[in-house]
Amino acid sequence: MKSRKLPLLSLLVFSTVALSGCYFKIGPWEFGHKEEEQQGGGGNGNTPTPQIGTYYDSITENMFGDTLLNALHSIIDNDGVVVSYDWSRFEYADEDPNNSKNVILIYARTSVAKTAHVSGSKGWNREHTFPDSKMSSSQADKDNHIIYASDNKVNGARGNIKMGVVTGGSVVQDYNGNATTCRKDSQHFDPNNLSRGIVARTTMYAAAMYGYSVLDNFESYETLINWHLENAVTDFDIARNEKVYTKQKNRNPFVDHPEYACKIWGTKSAETRSACQRANYAVE
Repeated sequence: MKSRKLPLLSLLVFSTVALSGCYFKIGPWEFGHKEEEQQGGGGNGNTPTPQIGTYYDSITENMFGDTLLNALHSIIDNDGVVVSYDWSRFEYADEDPNNSKNVILIYARTSVAKTAHVSGSKGWNREHTFPDSKMSSSQADKDNHIIYASDNKVNGARGNIKMGVVTGGSVVQDYNGNATTCRKDSQHFDPNNLSRGIVARTTMYAAAMYGYSVLDNFESYETLINWHLENAVTDFDIARNEKVYTKQKNRNPFVDHPEYACKIWGTKSAETRSACQRANYAVE
């Protein structure tokens, strides 16, 4: 973009300010990255080609509901799964595709140094998008498909309350005191759109892998399905799934096959059925 000089009055009249957890704009100047740019992937050619191969060959078209959920469990809960809570796992999985020295934080959508591990109230830590207080498995507590790099303060604000739509509530701030695009009230945490899709598919994975109820993490089936469908799988999601697979040796089926969500939970209500049909996904 060419630099140009503008009269002070023009700047005052025409400057616009847009705020999010990681981006703001004043007139012709932009700082940080827009939320949609922080999804990773997208245009730099670094998204790995998913190595799915014959991974889902045992799944047939006539599988729905618990039959499909149990079949996915048999695939992803294999003897070769290797979980780890080591920092390097998350530095690798959540690496910023535009800066290999940084990670993208799950809810704040900011890019920070990999080395900025939490110290006191500052830095990033490891967020269980399905709260560890609601998981009984020690393996689940170290599962990289469930855990993401997260701003320490935003992580604390989420706590273990359910994911849900918040129309009022309060704006969540990051550890630098900047407003994010996340909101919460006493019962629900509502992340930005990119994270909405991620946490929906992570919750589905937890259900398939460990048998947890999605309603332990979401306010309703309707919100789960809507967030999944309205916030589609991104390049970053695909790349992360592939990275975790190389280390952990299992995959998140709902990243590879978004249509499985509707085949399992699409008949929970008239709203979930309608949402899946609008997306042209089959329901039982």
